[in-house]
Amino acid sequence: MQEQNLDVQGAVNWLERYAAGVRGAFLDNVANMPSRGTEVDSRVKVYVNGLAQWVRGNDDWTFESGRYFGDKGAEVQKTRVMSLLPLGASGFVKKSA
Repeated sequence: MQEQNLDVQGAVNWLERYAAGVRGAFLDNVANMPSRGTEVDSRVKVYVNGLAQWVRGNDDWTFESGRYFGDKGAEVQKTRVMSLLPLGASGFVKKSA
C-alpha cells in the first residue's frame, strides 16, 4: 500500500491484476514451450504439472488451515469476501515514516 500509495481496496485491486498477469504468463509459457523431443517433453510436462498443482494446493491450504481465516475459510474461499481486522489487531507493527 505504501509503495504504490494505495488504500486497502486499491492494494487488493493491484494484487488481483498482478496475480492475473503472473498466472497468464505462466499459462502462455506452458502453451508455447518448445519441443525437446518426446522423452524430455514428457518429463517437462510432469514437472510443470507439479508446479501448477503446488500453487493450487497452496491456495486450498490457505483456506483450510485456519491460519488466515480461522473457521471462516470455506466461506471466504467460496465468496472471496472477508472482513479485515482493525489496524494493529493483527500483531504486526506499522512502520513509521
